[in-house]
Amino acid sequence: AVEGIGWNWMETPSSRSVPVPEISFPLFWGCADRLGFWTPQRRTRIERWLKRHGIHPRPSGRGRCCGQVAFNLGEPGLAERMARAFPEAPLAVASMSCTLHLRRYGIPAEEITLFLLRRGWLPHPARRVRESLRVLFFAGCHARSGDPDAVQELYHFLTRAFQEISWTFPELPVCCGFAGAHSFMRPAQVAPVTLEILELYGSVDRVVGVDPPCLDRIGRWMNVPVDHVLTFLASWEDNG
Repeated sequence: AVEGIGWNWMETPSSRSVPVPEISFPLFWGCADRLGFWTPQRRTRIERWLKRHGIHPRPSGRGRCCGQVAFNLGEPGLAERMARAFPEAPLAVASMSCTLHLRRYGIPAEEITLFLLRRGWLPHPARRVRESLRVLFFAGCHARSGDPDAVQELYHFLTRAFQEISWTFPELPVCCGFAGAHSFMRPAQVAPVTLEILELYGSVDRVVGVDPPCLDRIGRWMNVPVDHVLTFLASWEDNG
């Protein structure tokens, strides 16, 4: 089994002998819902999938920002106040960049996929990938520089869980073009940066990652489906 995972991901669900108990934890979705990434459909799909496995995330910090935007705009005092408004308790966060910002101030935050994975709570996909898929795992430059070990852990987990997929993982810390407040202040520079990804990694069928703003930006310019890791996992659930 992969270290830190509660069961062997190469097993079938029926071969697991220990059932997952009822679990509840706080989950911060981040501002990406306002950007249009965390649509009600995506959130509901993840929540229903987790609920079927006895996992019940409790929304936390609804309507709040973690403060990363303020930090990027040169307002560190405001950014710190916004971050410290979150509870000092283990918190799952649906964005890697938000996670890293909260941890800057000592908030015990973890990206939700890693939060579940490291506790042995991440549900096993109920069926295998049958079609041929080329998937780009894209970790934003913030994640690659802020927590490269976590990025490698996620990629290792995905490649073991879905060995049938042809995975591509950027060896260079390529930026999607969002770059914090960059996409708002210099939108004309976004397209060339994103198109560079196409040139480097060619044609793929899907992009999977853990940073919604990056995924949203890539999806708009590459014209391919994008998934957070959890929605990708939920899509392989029977009746999902």
